[in-house]
Amino acid sequence: MKPSTKNIPKPDKVMRYVFGHIPTRAVIAAVELDLFTHIHEGAHTLEELADRSGASQRGLALLADALCGLELLDKRSGTYHLSPEAETYLVRTARAYLGGLVLHSTLVWERWMRLREAVEQGRPADPGVESDDDDGDFFARWVDSLYNLNHPAAEAAAERLSPGVERVLDIGAGSGVWSLSFARRNTCCQVVAVDRQAVIERVTRPFAEKLGVGPQYSYRAGNFRNVELGSGEFDLAILGHILHSEGQQKSQTLLRKLHQALRPGGRLLVAEFIPDEERSTDTMALLFGLNMLLNTEEGTVFTRSELERMTSQAGFGPAEWLDVPAAYPLMLVHRR
Repeated sequence: MKPSTKNIPKPDKVMRYVFGHIPTRAVIAAVELDLFTHIHEGAHTLEELADRSGASQRGLALLADALCGLELLDKRSGTYHLSPEAETYLVRTARAYLGGLVLHSTLVWERWMRLREAVEQGRPADPGVESDDDDGDFFARWVDSLYNLNHPAAEAAAERLSPGVERVLDIGAGSGVWSLSFARRNTCCQVVAVDRQAVIERVTRPFAEKLGVGPQYSYRAGNFRNVELGSGEFDLAILGHILHSEGQQKSQTLLRKLHQALRPGGRLLVAEFIPDEERSTDTMALLFGLNMLLNTEEGTVFTRSELERMTSQAGFGPAEWLDVPAAYPLMLVHRR
């Protein structure tokens, strides 16, 4: 009797992951060639795209067709057009352009080649990006591209929370996306931004000045683990995607420092990718946790219950979870 193949699953899922690097590299190449921008500006045929980009028609045909398969381009009678997502996020002149984030992946590509070693060792195979001798240059090269990604969530948070907020502490400020939304709504709002010197000079300060709120900002340069945060100074403290790089113990220490820095009744706003409680179904958050293994000594992703327990132990009250236009929620807690 021949063995039955009726219940054998198809290899589609495995093959999708085996070739999973190809879509990423296709999008990177298209951004490097400014393909989406050229199409936005009216180059729809292979001849026009070759003339604009300097690439071969053969190469462009195969790349553009692949991008159609990825639903980033649409092909009509031999001409190429942008999907709504490409129009919004991949055109260089678009307000929400994420090309910088796409190109950032090339900076860490070789690091991912050593994932097996990181799993074996339980720590990065290469020096972590948050070592004490890092001057912040790694983050300064790409953190500004995160502004567009997080801006909608920051605006939603500020719209809801800004009344009465006059002193804001922005930890690991980066582009300042979270605190900028508060400063722009209230000219009386003063922000203290904490980050590495290179990030402040190359990213945070220029963003604040460009958006017209430079005079509302002051800066404390250095590793936020070591910077003095004061006592009872602030109405609002912001941790915009910070705790995941710290791990359990350092996160707990930081939360206690922020509790002390806030005035009684002051609030802490936390943004993080949150996995489900079983850590089994939220793909984006779980893969981000793997990213923390690759890049940090102790970093991880925390579930809602873990964050609620950590903030409670640091002296904060019950958590309120805010739904915002992002791939993550925001947690809001008050200093008791």
